Amino acid sequence: IDKISSDYRGDPAYALLEILDPNQNKKFIDNYLGEEIPYNLTEVMFICTANDAREIPLPLLDRMETIPLSSYTKDEKLYIAKGHLIPESLKKYNLNSEQIIFEDQAILDIIEYYTREAGVRELSRQIQLIVRKFIVQLICNKVEKVTITSKNLSDYLKKRKYEFTQKQKDPQVGVVVGLAYTGYGGDILPIEVVYYPRKEGELELTGNLGDIMKESAHIALSYIKANQKKFGIEHGIFSQNGIHVHVPEGAIPKEGPSAGIALTSAIISALTSKRVPQDVGMTGEITLHGHVEAIGGLKEKAIAAHRSGLKTIIIPKTNEKDIEDIPLEVRRELKIIMVREYEEFSEEKIIQAISEGILFGAHQSINYKEKEDEKDTPPNKLHAKEFAEEIESKFNKLKSVEVEILDKKQIEKNKMGLLLAVNAGSHYEPRVVILRYFGDKKNKKNILGLIGKGITFDSGGYNLKPSPALETMKFDMSGAAVVCASFLGLIHQKPAINVVAIACLTENTIGGHATLTESVITSMSGKTVEINNTDAEGRLVLTDGITYAIKKEKVTKVITVATLTGACVLALGEKTTGIMTNNQNTKALKENTTIADISNIAGNRHMGASSGAAFLQEFVTGLPFIHCDIAGTAVKAKLKRGTGVMVKTLIELFNNK
Repeated sequence: IDKISSDYRGDPAYALLEILDPNQNKKFIDNYLGEEIPYNLTEVMFICTANDAREIPLPLLDRMETIPLSSYTKDEKLYIAKGHLIPESLKKYNLNSEQIIFEDQAILDIIEYYTREAGVRELSRQIQLIVRKFIVQLICNKVEKVTITSKNLSDYLKKRKYEFTQKQKDPQVGVVVGLAYTGYGGDILPIEVVYYPRKEGELELTGNLGDIMKESAHIALSYIKANQKKFGIEHGIFSQNGIHVHVPEGAIPKEGPSAGIALTSAIISALTSKRVPQDVGMTGEITLHGHVEAIGGLKEKAIAAHRSGLKTIIIPKTNEKDIEDIPLEVRRELKIIMVREYEEFSEEKIIQAISEGILFGAHQSINYKEKEDEKDTPPNKLHAKEFAEEIESKFNKLKSVEVEILDKKQIEKNKMGLLLAVNAGSHYEPRVVILRYFGDKKNKKNILGLIGKGITFDSGGYNLKPSPALETMKFDMSGAAVVCASFLGLIHQKPAINVVAIACLTENTIGGHATLTESVITSMSGKTVEINNTDAEGRLVLTDGITYAIKKEKVTKVITVATLTGACVLALGEKTTGIMTNNQNTKALKENTTIADISNIAGNRHMGASSGAAFLQEFVTGLPFIHCDIAGTAVKAKLKRGTGVMVKTLIELFNNK
């Protein structure tokens, strides 16, 4: 029985219920056969299909063994089209593969804009329609062969039938992205909320919502009312105002309880004037006590989120087992946050997740531009220039953040000798990224400086690293990524604080002009440094960053973040970040040089982490100073993926200045 539902064509679901009634199912006459032979239907197996199990009456669904089949992904549909649908269509019309060629992007456009289905039936029809139109052209001697591309696709299929919902570019108060699952796959679900003066304080719901989703909105509102103090909602706001929830009309009605946390977040956003990033999608049923319950269709929802350009999704912890069903390419490019209770969900947690994407976001953007298959672009294609451009693209349109990029000529003009020394062996120029946020206009002279190490790949220089140590060195720019990512917290929370972030970017490689060991280099501060180990390069670039922050940006406090020392990993492991502040360890560094002001390593190798911090302290000129060594915590080694560690800590620091 195909497509169980109830519409103008009939009602097979209730026909089945009647047939399966135990008082009737032993005698059934097949009038089509014309034989009065009773069938015993208890011995008959009925195999049924349905696009959406929610359309099946519950009394019938209770009698069924359901086998959920996921919809095909876009890549799977592409594979089926190339391997089966197109060859079959050509065979059907006696054509060969040289007469009509389908480019991959054209097939993907057919899938995205001309079909809306879990399978490939409509895709097959659209392909055959193109083939038939080509045959007409062939008969009329207009063409002998054709290549179907994205540009000429509309000549064969006219204007697009469908457009997937796209995320908004900028966060807005009261707007949150939910995730929906329908019989035709997944989609994103923008939810809009406003409140307005009204004595009744009622909840108004508009848009293409089903009954269950309307119920979810009432549950969300009751939960918020019971916890309004916890969410920072003004007293009396509910008695004096009405709340309007709107889900923009779509081709498919939105049903189910899984929009609970999205509805809750949208209402809280409207009532507190806090924005939720539009790169974040969320799905999960919420109870009156704030428990986040499991949802269905996670695979389809994740695919829809990825397709619509989201970077992060929030899901129930109870759906953790379903993550493995999500296609690998989607999993690699989406950050997934799991929560058990709504209280675990916080703006800081979202920003922390987004920041993890910055650690390899530049890799992804280059990947898309060059249409490669790798999910993390190799280090030979991500250099200081590309990384700086990625950061600039994220912040340059935001009024609250100033962005400045220093190129090599400007770096030379500022006499940043240590950064240039690390860059000397590279064919690719260095960059310095400067981000400025001034939220405390009354205390403009009170400025926090964040300096991040941005080594896009670290070979160790002439003190070459052993092979195993090179495997995650494209993430040696994690410190720079972290200080830049922390600005997301400033943008969304707008604390009264002044912050300048400086990311010093280069790679550390071997070449004909690479800095030699025992070289003496003059830093931007004027102090000379003896390079006794070229693999202790992170502290060199940070030093010039510190001096620039103090001299040019007039910072009054300094925090450095860097994957600085292997000694920190040995001391604290891979789950604890080393935090060091002003101390007396500088003496050992001065004793280890004979011809310069200071050595870049200490004579005692057992004090590597603290001596690295002490080296930096020498250039802080007495200002309050904290150094964060994230060498052990910056990368998930097995996954070869950045963690965004320290971003949440920095954001909390901003808010508790």
